[in-house]
Amino acid sequence: MACNTQKILLPNGNAPLRCNVLPALFDLNTAKIFVGELKPRTDQVEKRRYSWSMVEGGVDVGETPADAACRELNEEVGVTNPTLLTFARAPLMYCFEDGKAPGARYSGKLYLLGACGVRDSSAINLRSGADSEGDTFISGDWLPLSKAEEALLKNTTSEPRRQFIRDTTALLRPVEQTLLSLRGRGVSPKVSAQQFYEALPPEVAMHYTDHAPSRFPVPSSDDLRLGLQPVRPLVLGVAGQPMSGATPLTLVH
Repeated sequence: MACNTQKILLPNGNAPLRCNVLPALFDLNTAKIFVGELKPRTDQVEKRRYSWSMVEGGVDVGETPADAACRELNEEVGVTNPTLLTFARAPLMYCFEDGKAPGARYSGKLYLLGACGVRDSSAINLRSGADSEGDTFISGDWLPLSKAEEALLKNTTSEPRRQFIRDTTALLRPVEQTLLSLRGRGVSPKVSAQQFYEALPPEVAMHYTDHAPSRFPVPSSDDLRLGLQPVRPLVLGVAGQPMSGATPLTLVH
């Protein structure tokens, strides 16, 4: 429930940022990614507008990002035992176009991107998900990342949201390439998180973790010093800690 979701408090009276996970789900045999056609909901204008999506959702109070990723995969697509390959070291920020309006509940969302895998694509069951709000997706497909990006962009008219999708798929491209490389070496679909991380090129691995984070990475005030941009990767210090000399923001968790 939204009222139990972790959030980042902002200075100057701005509405907080909602902490979300985006556990991108890959088929470890094919390196294809799952995207689903969202069930229209009249009470969720944003999801009704963007008809295709990956699995995503808020990080509840008391949850780790890994806990939230596993819960969302279970709730939305019925996956109960995913392989958690890696998480991004820093979240992406997506700000609502009306996020600065008086009375706004949130200024936007912070998305911590994760790469998860299943060894059998038939593990997806859209009707067995535990989502208490009803079925999230009415259909789904496994696609190469470039085709998945096309599906996600197809009916998306908001430019900030379109840029967010492009940023997300750009971060996932090395994940797809590494899985394809491991498949060529006969490692997939039994790849472990450690094997996956060690297979990432060094210039890519620096943006990901070799472990599931124990808490949502908190940006510093300096990360937001230019104001709330429509989409902007947050650059954090070592292990997701605030950069030296910056004032940490408050995580309500």
